[in-house]
Amino acid sequence: MTNSKTSSTRPSKIIPNWVIFALIAVSLIGLADSSYLAAKHYLGSPINCSIFNGCEVVTTSPYSVILGVPVALFGVLYYFSFLLLTILYLDSKNEKTLEFTARFSVIGIIASAWFLFLQIFDHISDSFCFGTYRFKKKKCQLLPG
Repeated sequence: MTNSKTSSTRPSKIIPNWVIFALIAVSLIGLADSSYLAAKHYLGSPINCSIFNGCEVVTTSPYSVILGVPVALFGVLYYFSFLLLTILYLDSKNEKTLEFTARFSVIGIIASAWFLFLQIFDHISDSFCFGTYRFKKKKCQLLPG
């Protein structure tokens, strides 16, 4: 007689705790940043750019709001959800939670890629290239600043 419980299970994916804590740290940073930007949007106060200039251009562009909701608020919801999922996995070590969290991270990757694309190829790109280079005429052409 064969023990069906041991023969039908796959080996579990073991994720080192340092990876989980790194994901938690990234989630907290993203949550703090998104919360700051959402608060600035609703308060109507300027964003302090101590190192770079032009931060307000990015946050006041037509792409910074979707259906009247600031994109930063979506970021708050995303990072908070990702943080909870990561902590849930850390607590339970449930493989389905890990798989869902990995799939959920694709949303953040796609959103980040989209906004990076907009910064590079659209009119808000002047705020992306600070200091030495800037983009001109909505083309990916680097010109000395």
